[in-house]
Amino acid sequence: MKNRKTWLLLLSYSGGFMGNVGAATPAATLVSEAELRACGHGKEREIAGPSASNPSIKLISVSPADSSYVSRDSTVVAELEYSIDRFEPGMYQLNAQFETTDPHATTGGGLQEHPELQYAHGALRFCYPLHGIWSQPQVSFPLAMKFYLTKRNEDGSTQVIAQSPITHFNAADLPAAALGGAAPTADQLAMREAVQAVSSMLEAVELHVQMCAEAFPDMKSSLMPPLEAWQKQYSKLKEKSDALYLEVVRQRFPGIAKDGVLVYLEGQHTAFRQQIASVPEAVSASNCAQLPGRFADGTFDPAQRIPEAFQRVSAHLSP
Repeated sequence: MKNRKTWLLLLSYSGGFMGNVGAATPAATLVSEAELRACGHGKEREIAGPSASNPSIKLISVSPADSSYVSRDSTVVAELEYSIDRFEPGMYQLNAQFETTDPHATTGGGLQEHPELQYAHGALRFCYPLHGIWSQPQVSFPLAMKFYLTKRNEDGSTQVIAQSPITHFNAADLPAAALGGAAPTADQLAMREAVQAVSSMLEAVELHVQMCAEAFPDMKSSLMPPLEAWQKQYSKLKEKSDALYLEVVRQRFPGIAKDGVLVYLEGQHTAFRQQIASVPEAVSASNCAQLPGRFADGTFDPAQRIPEAFQRVSAHLSP
């Protein structure tokens, strides 16, 4: 087993996740290497036999058990089995995440050492001292913990390829941060979702057309003019949604540095590209040839495709 500092963890509207992205972690919540060594964190063994046809992760055991009462001084010890169908050394990790008051965001807290997997099929011990998460204001209680099997992207971000069921832990004495922190209101959450929807759609349309133009240079003359007209039509909407989305990122990652924001956005761009490329026929000649017509028939019109989100974001545009 090798431990590596956390790769960039993402949470995107299209189904990614997040973690420590350039945000300053309070010293009191940092989990030390000594604590992890004492627990056997990252102890790994290979399981003989072929790996599964698809990536998978299985929670074999966890202590304390699901629904147990825990405190700041408790340590969660999980035994996990994983299987990776196209294993490459240095590309896969196991990561622990906790749900937050934002239903679209999770956090890894103060644990910054995540096991880098050595085998295509193996078992591993994962330890999480709960002081690493206990006093973070955005964490929701009862605690909801899950494990992710992740693959590293070329830009240093990661994508989730499998996840475990959620394990819940009760707290007899809630931390002050949980008692005093105000959860986002329904309207605030709706606005965040609207911003994510608009921002994601605008980026996905641009990227899809650009990927088709890259794959089929002869189509550029039919692809680029409608894209450029569409970009001009929605330039103010994109400018506003981008600005609002940056605020959403800062809310989800308190204390995030400017470089962290840039890395996060670059990672999200990579995730969008991968998602488009993973859809069968998305960048085929026949499908790419249909894209110009989708600008005309309203398929790429956010007012038609995501009307509620469009209205919420548009209300913030200057006259």
